[in-house]
Amino acid sequence: MRYYKIHQGPQNTYAKLALEQGFVGIGFSIPDISKLNFSSSSLREEIREIYTQSHLESTKASIASATGMIFRFVTTIEIGDIVLMPLGDGTYRVGEITGDYFYAGLLEPIPHRRSVLWRGVLVKDSFSKSFKNTLGAIATISDVTHQSAEIEALLSGNTARVESVQANMDQSEFALEKHLEDFLIKNWANTDLGREYDLLTDENGEFIAQQYLTEVGPIDILAIKQDKSEILILELKKGRSGDAVVGQMLRYITAVKKEILEDNQKIRAIILTGQDDKKIRYSLEALNGMIEFMIYKISFTITNIM
Repeated sequence: MRYYKIHQGPQNTYAKLALEQGFVGIGFSIPDISKLNFSSSSLREEIREIYTQSHLESTKASIASATGMIFRFVTTIEIGDIVLMPLGDGTYRVGEITGDYFYAGLLEPIPHRRSVLWRGVLVKDSFSKSFKNTLGAIATISDVTHQSAEIEALLSGNTARVESVQANMDQSEFALEKHLEDFLIKNWANTDLGREYDLLTDENGEFIAQQYLTEVGPIDILAIKQDKSEILILELKKGRSGDAVVGQMLRYITAVKKEILEDNQKIRAIILTGQDDKKIRYSLEALNGMIEFMIYKISFTITNIM
C-alpha cells in the first residue's frame, strides 16, 4: 500500500467536487483512454501518442511528464492505496482508492477519475515540519509513502501516538535525504545550482521538476539551465547501495535523452549524498565524467534570543 497526495486542478479548484462525488482525478486535456489495454506493454507509448496529438505545441519535457503522470494514475496507483487531497483551507481529506480508472465525460473539468472512499480529515497545523515540507511539493501527484506512519497516527486521533511518531522521526540516510529533496525544491533559488538552473516547468508554467516520472522511475529533481542549453538530473542516494544509485542514474540519463532532450541540449547528471561512498566513486571513474558526485553538509547555529 502506498500513499499519494493528489491535487484536483489548479489551486485545487475541484477538491470539493471530488469530495462530494467520491473521486480523485486528473485533467491534462487528453481524450478518453478507457478503451486502451491497460495491461499492454505498449500502454505508455499509446498514452504518449494520444497526448502528443492533443498538444502539438508542447515541449518534449511537458509531453513526457504528462504521459508519466497519466500512466501512473491509471496503472501504478492501486486499489487500496491512500490519497491525501488538499482543500485549500489548511485541511487535507484522506481517502482510499476503491476502483479502477474510468472516464467521467468530456464536459467534466476532471474527466479522468478513480473512485475514493473518504476516511477522514487532517489539519495541517498538527503536522510535523518534515511532513509539511513533503506536502509543499506542487506536482499533480506526489508519493508521500515515507510519511505513512505520521499519517496513520494522525488519523487515529491518538495524541500520544502522534507525539511518539513525530518525536522519533527516522533519522536514517533515506529520511534525511528525502527531507533534503523537499528542502532543495523549496529553497532552490538560494542554492548554488539555483543560480544557473531553473526548476523544470511545462509550457503553462506548471511545476514538473520534483519526482519527474520517466519510464524507468521518478527522477528526484530535474532542472534546466537558464540559457536552455542543458538539462540537470539531480538524484539523492536515499539509502540505496552505491551500485544501485549509479545504475539508476545511467537509466535516467538514457530516459532523458529519449523522452526530454531537445536538439543541441546537453545533460548534466549529479548524485548527491551525505557521505563519501567508495562504490560510487569507483563506478564513476569508469564513466569519464558522465556523472558528478557531490556531498552535502548539514549545519546549524545557536542564537541567543534573550
